[in-house]
Amino acid sequence: MCGGDAMARIGWVGVLMLVALVAGASLGGRAARAQGSADCYARCNDSLNQGMCRGMCDTAEPTPQGPPRTPVYGAIATTKAEFKMEYGTASGFSSQDAASAAAVANCDKRAGGKGRCEMDIWFYNQCAALAVGNDGHSSSHYAGSRIGAERSAMRSCQDGKKRTCKVVTSFCAG
Repeated sequence: MCGGDAMARIGWVGVLMLVALVAGASLGGRAARAQGSADCYARCNDSLNQGMCRGMCDTAEPTPQGPPRTPVYGAIATTKAEFKMEYGTASGFSSQDAASAAAVANCDKRAGGKGRCEMDIWFYNQCAALAVGNDGHSSSHYAGSRIGAERSAMRSCQDGKKRTCKVVTSFCAG
């Protein structure tokens, strides 16, 4: 059977599935594992993968598909080490600087004075969570979903230690 006959028999969808399978195998089965869930879903939905690796992403909630969205920024700020643990959040801003400044201001207000807080993380068109341990250790993470961000923050907060952590806030921007 020549190439053309084989192509007609399995069709383009079959070829795309085969290419996606080979690409996934060549990456050690981790084609979709990316730093954040949004990146994971973006990679899964590219022209090569055709959404076939969605199950490998860290979250149960995929990033919505469609035209690129305008960035909507959010941020989490936490108190500096010498102060009692507090945090501030910001969401819905059109720039990283504005979201960061609002989160620090919110944290300073909660902590009882200006200059007590510093930026922890900023993100856009994603969700974030902050987990705090019983010893005051904290960890902030962002992901393509609230669930993904909470899981990552908890995992990082516990970090193999015998520390009890809990998510104190989680929210989305965009």
